Amino acid sequence: PLLERPLALVAQAVLQGPCEGQGEGYSELSLATFGGVAGRALLVAPSTFEAALSSAASALGVAEPLPAFCFAWLAVCDGMLLSSQRRLAALALAALLPLEPKALGCLEEVLSLCVSALADEEQPPPSPARSPPPEAVRAAFSHAFEPFDSLAAMPLRPALQRS
Repeated sequence: PLLERPLALVAQAVLQGPCEGQGEGYSELSLATFGGVAGRALLVAPSTFEAALSSAASALGVAEPLPAFCFAWLAVCDGMLLSSQRRLAALALAALLPLEPKALGCLEEVLSLCVSALADEEQPPPSPARSPPPEAVRAAFSHAFEPFDSLAAMPLRPALQRS
């Protein structure tokens, strides 16, 4: 219950999507990050996620929150810069699909994201260069925090196969 209200605000932002050209709202990068927060909640506290999403959907008048969330998060997946973000999205969206049959409408995009996450995982880490590109710096930063992240240790392929 303590996290439900902030999580509902995060889910509401994702459901609303980017507000381009209006000067208000969140960027796709922010929404991709918000989707990650909600996705992590889905994986570690499904009942809190569902309550928060239901609250957000009620506030926006969204009749079918799970499929709407799935489609909205997928719409901003291009803003995911880190492979760990794509990995989290793949795990969470694969877990979301069995919860609501209408979410199967985004199965093709979810499978594409899962294949992309698996490909990221199978690539060797970039070799150090004289001046590493920003992507390598972000990857190194993300890698440094992996010991503190229980989802990072979860094998991706078996988790996706179970879903």
